[in-house]
Amino acid sequence: MTCFISRAVLTLITCLQLSDICADAFTYHVAFLGTGMYKLQDTFARITFSVEGGMYTVPMLTTAVGSCSPVDHYNEHADTNHIYSFTNSSGCIELLPSGVGIFRSAVKVELDNAALGTTVHVVDDSTYIDDRAYLAIPDEYLGTDYYVVTYCAFDGICQFAITPVENNTLVTVVFPKDLVGVVNCDSLNVSAGEPLVFLLDEFDVLHFESVSDFSGTHVQSDKNVGVVVGARNISTGFMDIYGSMMEQITPVNRWGKNFVVAPNPANDAGDFVKIVTKADNTKVQITGYSPFIVAQAGSAVEWRIDWGMNSLIEVSLPVMVIQIMSVNLYNDTADVMGTPSMLLVPSLSQWTYNTVVNPCNSTATVVSSSYYDVIPSASENETIDLVEATNITIKSFPNTNAKTFVTILGSFTTYAVCGETSAFPLDVDWMAESEDCGTSVSFPGDGVDNDCDGQTDEDVCTAAGLGIQFNAENNFTTGKQTTRTIHVQGASYFPYTVSTCSSVAHLTFLTESQDIYTSIQVLDDDVLVTSCDPECFLVLNVSDTRGVTCAPRTFILEQVHDDVTKTTFNKLTLPGLTSKNWTSLTNLYYNDLILSSLVGQSNFTLQFSDKDCGKIYSGAGVPNNFGTEFIIPTSPDFDLYITSGTNGATVSYGNGSLVIAPTSTKTLCRAEVENSINANEQLYITSTFEVSVYMVEHAETPATAYRILPNDILGPSYLIFPGTMCYVHAFMAPVNMDHLNIHISFQNYQMGE
Repeated sequence: MTCFISRAVLTLITCLQLSDICADAFTYHVAFLGTGMYKLQDTFARITFSVEGGMYTVPMLTTAVGSCSPVDHYNEHADTNHIYSFTNSSGCIELLPSGVGIFRSAVKVELDNAALGTTVHVVDDSTYIDDRAYLAIPDEYLGTDYYVVTYCAFDGICQFAITPVENNTLVTVVFPKDLVGVVNCDSLNVSAGEPLVFLLDEFDVLHFESVSDFSGTHVQSDKNVGVVVGARNISTGFMDIYGSMMEQITPVNRWGKNFVVAPNPANDAGDFVKIVTKADNTKVQITGYSPFIVAQAGSAVEWRIDWGMNSLIEVSLPVMVIQIMSVNLYNDTADVMGTPSMLLVPSLSQWTYNTVVNPCNSTATVVSSSYYDVIPSASENETIDLVEATNITIKSFPNTNAKTFVTILGSFTTYAVCGETSAFPLDVDWMAESEDCGTSVSFPGDGVDNDCDGQTDEDVCTAAGLGIQFNAENNFTTGKQTTRTIHVQGASYFPYTVSTCSSVAHLTFLTESQDIYTSIQVLDDDVLVTSCDPECFLVLNVSDTRGVTCAPRTFILEQVHDDVTKTTFNKLTLPGLTSKNWTSLTNLYYNDLILSSLVGQSNFTLQFSDKDCGKIYSGAGVPNNFGTEFIIPTSPDFDLYITSGTNGATVSYGNGSLVIAPTSTKTLCRAEVENSINANEQLYITSTFEVSVYMVEHAETPATAYRILPNDILGPSYLIFPGTMCYVHAFMAPVNMDHLNIHISFQNYQMGE
């Protein structure tokens, strides 16, 4: 099949067909909160899987409670929902934490072949009248940095729980300095503002509860964890009925800047929101109110949203927004329907395109960026509203039946209030990251938050852990489109693997000027390269005769710099085919790379890191000239002197290796390593144990010796003395190191110029 490109607007004309259904694998680690009282019914919790058309495969649930056997209700709900219940009679009561401490009470959920739009809801219905529930977040979208938000007025008890996805996870908890009251943990009094450190394993749940509000508590970890917040024993004003609430919160790298709050239409008393900040001096604007500034990071401010007051919240820096429902804030005369609930409000960037399924009989509220009509089985008594000064539409459907589908052409968010006791989102696009942070190529010690998790240089970036993987989609039926932008300034070598199957992958390399860029489209049987400067024209068309194989193919885009002509040309390499060069864009350095799909789904794997690669000082943990990895700028006539320590070493260089006895020195001359030197006159060597490397140049008399610093102590910033000429050889990672370089020539450098 042949596809063509419009040189002016880069629009693909194709007859490729979209896949009707997509499947993926997901894993969840979920936790319950303590009830503080004995259950009044045998079934105390449920996990519900919802998807239009039913499940592909049966979910797998695992716990650390040997006696627990969840009850499978698949035959009762096979068309849309797959429900597991946890009962006392099935030995699962230990999944409910009791008090403060570490409990082996998490549940691992595995979906090996989940249909697009599958959602997982966790429900606690241990009390006789009140439920609480949340939409579970897949493990891959959890994080390592959280701020807790809770609400426990009217003599309630605030709670939060932390559960890791891996063994040996280090978790640090810092309670806010203004925390009132004392939290006891295994007879240890917790001091507000002081860090508490815990080592948790998979299935552990670190559970806290107190009469004090935990809002602003800072949770950090070295591996992904899930955080569930809530409260119990909240007075409702209905005789002896006490309410509870529960929600899973997002890490700071998945917060947003634009939100729509639609109050519960069944509650005349209105709702309120708690807004949590991660940065100082965050400016907040809520529809109908004057803007205000939250001065301190980790603050949680409350704001009332009256009944029917659909509101747009816009902030200057990413925040998390939690909506609190069915609470009589001021003991006024308004009717408060139901028991308290808390709801995570997704940012606009997290709105979904999927068809979602309502898992319960409820009032469903749908917030959409467009008008819509398709909600089968919904009540005809819906209400329609608009958010002031926007094109956002809000519909509420009371008495919506379980298994009701919500299908909209465009993005939307929807939440359900089940039985007037629990509220939760029906679906969220968890892939969206904080809008103030863009992932970027990592350099060891660069001090940049490359992976947008709110921390810098905390990851150990080794060859095995490098690489960026991303699935891009462009679905014309649902309107869903996913893209990713990666900051690649300073990288001159872009190895990437693209998988297409009746789809078209698209890579766009941008410069500082939006009019100058390179576009690469990868089809099943062609690769098209378009250059724009600013007019766009096709500069390269490489045919791949394998056709539709649905197998990954590796492409390499390389910028090659000619030091003599001071120009840059581009080279595209496909294994098994001759490399293709083009020089239409010279002296060009890219700033950003956008990954997307023009048609269908495309998978990208890039061989450089977007994690925060910190410096790893080898040996005794202090910087020195001994190391295991070196990148060496060579000269026409040189020798290398390599000295080992007490362990000896085996040194590898390209196609060869060298064994050095303990506390000995060996010499390598250029002729021995000639075939391992790349086109940029660089040699990359590794060693099994630490060695020291000196290079001796014989081109001058007398010979000049240079000490080569190991890669683990190199850095992004150097002082260059006036009157010198030098080359700076920069690298990103020990993968394809010979290509990852930047040549910066300083000739007759004058201070201040």
